[in-house]
Amino acid sequence: MSNKGLYGAKILVDILKGHKLYSSLQKYNRDIIKATEGYVMQSDRNYDLTKKEASFWFDPGAVRNLPMSSNYPGNLPIQQDPRLDLVLYVPNYFSLLLINTLYRAQNINIEEQACGMGRLSFYLSKLGFEDFHLMDNFTQMPKTLLDALMGPAGIKYTLNDIGYKPTVLNLVGYTYFIKPVLPETELVIISDNTTLVIDDAEKGLMYRDHDLVKYSPLEGKVCLAEDVNGVGRAYCNKDKVDEFVAKLKQYRSDI
Repeated sequence: MSNKGLYGAKILVDILKGHKLYSSLQKYNRDIIKATEGYVMQSDRNYDLTKKEASFWFDPGAVRNLPMSSNYPGNLPIQQDPRLDLVLYVPNYFSLLLINTLYRAQNINIEEQACGMGRLSFYLSKLGFEDFHLMDNFTQMPKTLLDALMGPAGIKYTLNDIGYKPTVLNLVGYTYFIKPVLPETELVIISDNTTLVIDDAEKGLMYRDHDLVKYSPLEGKVCLAEDVNGVGRAYCNKDKVDEFVAKLKQYRSDI
């Protein structure tokens, strides 16, 4: 199997091929919109978290126009595609598609770093996933916004537990990993992050120092898939490559 894409992925995936999955979840958009009612979304950094103010990143009406790291502060054409009809940051469509396809009906541990109000986990819960660990420092929105979405939906989660051991780690809304990636984590999904320093694909990724923490390479992880639209890529353990490639066949754009 030859490597493809910008990062030597085993396969290329097109998130637009998952439009039927997204449409099946569209009826839950109203719950996210309702959770934000009463909050003032600010385009600058002058929001007051004690007064139900938050960053525009959490405005349901702005979700299609949020900056993409691959051409920050610009956008990508795919963001306006009507088939992306959820209240979801576009790189998380890649996450939603991969997690549901690779782990459907399985009881796995899912960690969402830089979770914000937890919209990815919210949609995944509607697909039957139950074990969520969320991480955020809540500097751009009050935690009450997370509670407003998760509480009425009855979604149980743990929060900011450094000792949590995820099967899947998702990080598409922040520049650096919040904690080191564990060897037992099978799947790591990221956006096209300009702070990544790419080493040999078989060794993994090297990350720059941040907050006095130096992260190790993602040893044993290989680049499984890239989205052909440039919204994200995924890494997995070597022993999962063949299984995952087979499961993703219907969403590939390279065959």
